[in-house]
Amino acid sequence: MVLALAGRSVEGVREAEQAVALTASQPSEENSLYARTQLARIYVITGMKERAIDELETLSRAQYSMSLGRLRLDPTFASLKGNPRFEKLLVQPASAVKP
Repeated sequence: MVLALAGRSVEGVREAEQAVALTASQPSEENSLYARTQLARIYVITGMKERAIDELETLSRAQYSMSLGRLRLDPTFASLKGNPRFEKLLVQPASAVKP
């Protein structure tokens, strides 16, 4: 995240994608899902909004603490508002996303 915020987009994305790859094989799925959340944030910061939404769609199907309210209120994702794919995530039925 720090690399992306410092304007080192390529490095930030690379490090986050490596974190997702490393945590994917760990026993704790929570770590993997957290890494994916951070990757989505980094994608937004670096202007890769469609890729961020790809990650958020994956997270919305997982048993994870990323709630719809959190998506609506997290300022990192504010620039996604108005994107039809993002808006669709915000109106999913309650059963589709863990509260």
